[in-house]
Amino acid sequence: MRFLAEEYRIPPSNARMFPGICSGPDERYMVEGQCDAYVECVKGEAYEKLCPDGLMFYSKTRLRDYACQYPNEVDCTGREKLQPPEPTSRCPHQFAKFRIGDSAHCNTYMDCENGIAHRKNCGDGLAFHPLTHNCVWPGDAPDCDAEAFLGFHCPEQVTGDSNEVQAFISPDDCQRYFVCVDGKPRLNICGPGSYFDENVNDCAPAEQVAACKDGVRRR
Repeated sequence: MRFLAEEYRIPPSNARMFPGICSGPDERYMVEGQCDAYVECVKGEAYEKLCPDGLMFYSKTRLRDYACQYPNEVDCTGREKLQPPEPTSRCPHQFAKFRIGDSAHCNTYMDCENGIAHRKNCGDGLAFHPLTHNCVWPGDAPDCDAEAFLGFHCPEQVTGDSNEVQAFISPDDCQRYFVCVDGKPRLNICGPGSYFDENVNDCAPAEQVAACKDGVRRR
C-alpha cells in the first residue's frame, strides 16, 4: 500500500535513544507503549520515526514495504498511545477512512489522504464496512439496514428446497435481482445481454426473457 506522505524522523531534540537495539544493518522495531512510532535501523544506526497521523506501525511488513498501515490492519494492544491528531475541516486525521450517511445509505465513505477528503462509493449493492474498510454485502456491514438500503424486503418464508438459493426479481430493472441470505437481501446483476428470468431462477439471454422488453419488466 502506498501513501502520499512518508513517515518522518522525530527531531533529535525530542527523539529517544535506543543504543544497541540494532541487531542487524536494516531492521524495524516497535516502540513500547506507542502504536504509531517505531525504530528503524539503517546501516546499523537507529532512528525513531512516526507514521503519518492516522496510520499505525505494522510490525509484520517486510522491509521493502511501507511500515505504516490503517488501524484496521494493526493490533495496538499494549501500545495504545498515539501522536496528537492533525484534523482538517472534513478529516479527523490526516489519513482516515469512514462511512458517511445513515443506515439506509451505507455505500458512501470518505477517504482522507494528507488531510484531503475524497468522497467514494462502493459498487452497486455493496456497503462500506467501517472496521475492515472493505465493501461488503450490506447485511455484513454493521449499522447498515440492508432492506432500506436496497429497497427490497425479504419474504419471511422461502419456499422450496432449503438448499436452493431463491432469487427475486427487481420490479424495475430486468438485469437486477435479489437473493436473501439469513433474511437479508443481496443485490445481484446479470451480465451484459442477459436478464433475470424468474421461470428458471437465473439469468438468461435477453431475447429469451418474454417478461422484459428493452430492459424494462412488463407489468
